[in-house]
Amino acid sequence: MALNFGQLAFFSEAKQRLKDTSLSPNVQTFGASAIAGFFASFFSLPFDFTKTRLQKQTRLSNGELPYKGMLDCFAKVARKEGILSFYRGFGTYYAGLHLM
Repeated sequence: MALNFGQLAFFSEAKQRLKDTSLSPNVQTFGASAIAGFFASFFSLPFDFTKTRLQKQTRLSNGELPYKGMLDCFAKVARKEGILSFYRGFGTYYAGLHLM
């Protein structure tokens, strides 16, 4: 949902704003696509990061899992590692989304 929001909403807006520039139609479309890819990555990467962290968690010495769910994982990571940790690997994620 976050990925689609970033792509659809920002592509349309960027395309509209680039329409009245001196750029060629192909460059306008490419630019709008790059902008939409950036925002799609920005909105979806924290969800992907949290999902991956939940999938890779291993049991602690007492047998419990470190995270109880999506919100718990998000809160613990934000508190311990900082909010910017959700954007680790942003460039690679953006390039993967945009170039595929």
